[in-house]
Amino acid sequence: MEIIENQNQTQSRDSYRAVSRAGVARRTALGAPGGMAGVSRNAAFARRSGEPDRTARYNAAYNAAVTNAQVRRRARRNRAFQRLWRGFLSFTASAAALLLSAAFIVNAFRADLDRAFGTSSFRVVTNTDGSGEAYYSSDYANTGELVRAVADISEQISAEGIVLLKNNGALPLSSNEKSKISLMGFSSYHPVTGGIPGTGVTPNYGTDADTVDFTAALKQRGFEYNPALETLYANLFDFYSTEISSPDGSVTITSPAITAPANLPGGAFSSREPSPSVLDQTMPRWRESLELYNIYIITLARAGSENGNYTPGLDGVNASRNLNQSDPLGLSDSERDLIRAAADARDMTGGKLIVLLNTSNPMEIQELADNTAIDAVLQIGFPGGYGFYALCDILDGTVNPSGRLCDTWAVKNSVSPAAQNYGFLPWDHIDQENHINSAIIQAEGIYTGYKYYETRYFDSVTQSGGADSPVGSSTGGPWQYSREITYPFGYGLSYTNFIQSLDDLEINLSAGIIHASVTVSNTGNTPGRDAVQLYASAPYTDYDREHGIEKSAIQLIDYAKTNILSPGQSETIEFHADLKYLSSWDSNAHNAVNTQGCYILDPGIYYFTVGDGAHDAVNHVLSAMGYDLNNG
Repeated sequence: MEIIENQNQTQSRDSYRAVSRAGVARRTALGAPGGMAGVSRNAAFARRSGEPDRTARYNAAYNAAVTNAQVRRRARRNRAFQRLWRGFLSFTASAAALLLSAAFIVNAFRADLDRAFGTSSFRVVTNTDGSGEAYYSSDYANTGELVRAVADISEQISAEGIVLLKNNGALPLSSNEKSKISLMGFSSYHPVTGGIPGTGVTPNYGTDADTVDFTAALKQRGFEYNPALETLYANLFDFYSTEISSPDGSVTITSPAITAPANLPGGAFSSREPSPSVLDQTMPRWRESLELYNIYIITLARAGSENGNYTPGLDGVNASRNLNQSDPLGLSDSERDLIRAAADARDMTGGKLIVLLNTSNPMEIQELADNTAIDAVLQIGFPGGYGFYALCDILDGTVNPSGRLCDTWAVKNSVSPAAQNYGFLPWDHIDQENHINSAIIQAEGIYTGYKYYETRYFDSVTQSGGADSPVGSSTGGPWQYSREITYPFGYGLSYTNFIQSLDDLEINLSAGIIHASVTVSNTGNTPGRDAVQLYASAPYTDYDREHGIEKSAIQLIDYAKTNILSPGQSETIEFHADLKYLSSWDSNAHNAVNTQGCYILDPGIYYFTVGDGAHDAVNHVLSAMGYDLNNG
């Protein structure tokens, strides 16, 4: 812990101005075309008494009549040509729009079409004589090398991103346990690999690095899993597959991801996980197969989607399903019953129960954390085409998990400030079929995620601002952090233990840089990597209160990850954080361009600390202030 006092209030030199530019509308005034009046023969032949040279006048009138008749004929031909030209333009425009739509669809499914028809979408042309200008030089010698590099980086992302949330020692699995896997849950066989439909994984077969799902990765990593359960869930595939359409309805694909969210804000989510009763009807003796394969891995999934949302609370759940689900990101009774069936088998066979959360969303899983029958819980996110290799390596201990949560996992999402203004709020006087025309209200300000929960915790410990009032409490009673949060921001477990120490801290005000040195030591018995999180707490002054300045009690200002440290090994991480992360917006302060509003640094005491997540960091700050666990 480092404590720094700032004596001066400093305004940032940078300020923002809104510049309004008047648009210039150009209008072209088109005069009405002048008509040519024809001269009739009767008028041409009319004679007026007393007028000289009647023959000349007759000839002039006749010539004018002929000329006007020719003009009319040309005008009729021009009008016919214009009608023909407009029809041609209309046809070509429609054809162009059709071709563009077809090109978009063909390009989206290019790989699938190539595989189906044995075609290729591209051709490589090589200048053997060395001529031609090189516009791009690849880092890879050939396509196979490129594909393998993509697979390697994708696998590494999952290896470092998967978060171990709970572990009573069940993980990693032994070599003997690797041959006794029972995969339960539809998403164990048909996981969510990416966003639906836009960023999902296109299967890649017949290459140097084929994409894999969970079952394929298990086989290639030497695991063996229950064949009876695989057959059971295969028999349910057609029933539980769903059709998912693009936002404009132009593309519809069939997907086995049964967890796609509603297509509209305010829509209701339906949990379609097959319950044990459905499994009983499909294969009456499936439970017998759990005796031999007694390492139970259940996958619970919640997909992500463009133009798709999970509405917080009961409003986001399809009540007609009657599954006792209080939030779309909470568990349903069919999921609870599946866990209970696995827990019963675990108790009978002496096996293990592991839950995988196949989601990028912070779910409501306090009941999983409290359930002593569940031995381990991992958030695996969306593993893509190669991330399941990393999951297998984490399960058997080849890789030590080092991921950390990038969200706060609350007990009840719907009571947070960010959820209060959520919903489908369409504008007035719009085409209601255009679903994107809706408003987003963000009245919660900075108080989202850890900045809300940790600030309220800080205020409840320091007895500031009535933070322990029942408002926003998930229980209806006084607000208590331990009853509101399951897993805090930055949280994650490892198969080993680490100690972190903040050795040095320097602040360069003129350069706007915070330099910190942190030493990390592996004090356990297993090699692994550790995530280092550097936090700071800025003073909340009387000036801030008087001028309505919002400020979080704790702020993540930088982070890094160590190399793989063997037991007893240490590494020092050097941070160079930007001082701007400690500044606050002041709408009343005068800036360099003589308008109001800029970022400020308050005078006062600043606390700097490392922590295993935001909650650990704020507790370090409170301890330095003289508070203890009895206060918090």
